[in-house]
Amino acid sequence: MDIGTSIVRFAFVDNSSGSPLIRAAGASPTPEGAVTEEGIAHPEQVIGVLEGLLQKYKIKEKRLAFSLNTYQTIQKVIELPSSLTDQDMEESIKIDASSYISFPIEESYFDFRVIGPLEASNGSLNEVMLVATRKEHVDNIVDMFETAGYLPLIADTAGDCAARAAATMNLQAATGSDIPTQYRLMHIDLGGKKIKTHIFSKNGVMEGYREGAYQAGQILQTLATESEWSEPDVYKHLVNGNTNEQWEDAISRAISEIVEVAQQHHQSLTGSGAASIPDVAVVSGGLSMLPGVITALSEAVDIPATLLIPTTASTPKSHYLSAFETAAYASAISLSMRGLKNV
Repeated sequence: MDIGTSIVRFAFVDNSSGSPLIRAAGASPTPEGAVTEEGIAHPEQVIGVLEGLLQKYKIKEKRLAFSLNTYQTIQKVIELPSSLTDQDMEESIKIDASSYISFPIEESYFDFRVIGPLEASNGSLNEVMLVATRKEHVDNIVDMFETAGYLPLIADTAGDCAARAAATMNLQAATGSDIPTQYRLMHIDLGGKKIKTHIFSKNGVMEGYREGAYQAGQILQTLATESEWSEPDVYKHLVNGNTNEQWEDAISRAISEIVEVAQQHHQSLTGSGAASIPDVAVVSGGLSMLPGVITALSEAVDIPATLLIPTTASTPKSHYLSAFETAAYASAISLSMRGLKNV
């Protein structure tokens, strides 16, 4: 379940045959005010959306993985001595928590991952990705699902889950481009309110991360309001090219903003060294459906770009989701794949 403030997506992945297969995927508008930047305000409405989707697609599975709203989490890159062990880093983060997060560490769940050496430190410091959220956010969602009879197995931030899926893609097949067998990868997740950008090394290790807020996501909400369509319906019209002059102008402005933030991330993450420039970019998230956005991003960062389709490698194969739809469902599909590993 990929739960957003304006749309809820789900993907059901079945591994009973030994090869993961997307059996169903769907989306429904989030009831107004049910999910806010502070968390889930009306759990009964969210459960109602979930059960409506599961009934529509005749899904009886109770085990699930869910996403955390990006506004409920703090993600930042910190610097720690490279000599520290994982246990030492955990203790250091606890001691200096007030420098990293805005709430008491004892009231939070947190995790961290070493990105790699900080170049300017001559190897004495590592860049470390820190992710933290208030315990009450996670516990409230778990309670919501358990009260309704579901078994939550995994909680993750949606964009990060999609990024891990991007790192496993067969990009030669996906892009049709002449890229190296081993390649450096940029993953760009176009969420409703934030862009998240990850850089992965040739062996799949995350080397850098940036995120930035933008207003481009409001385009879908505006189009939905003006058209009296639900947001999932707007996605379908975008994919099918059912636009008019007003839509095309709004889409152009949204893409311009997306490109501006993406260029900032690219410049910040790659620096001036040619060796640090990614070989290819993959794009996921709902706004990846905007007509022309993939081409615009490819030109902006000057590398081949493609949609993130987590059905390309050792991930589910779908017989009915289009490439655009699969990219929009990338987080939900990737969450399901993580859940399967914990069954």
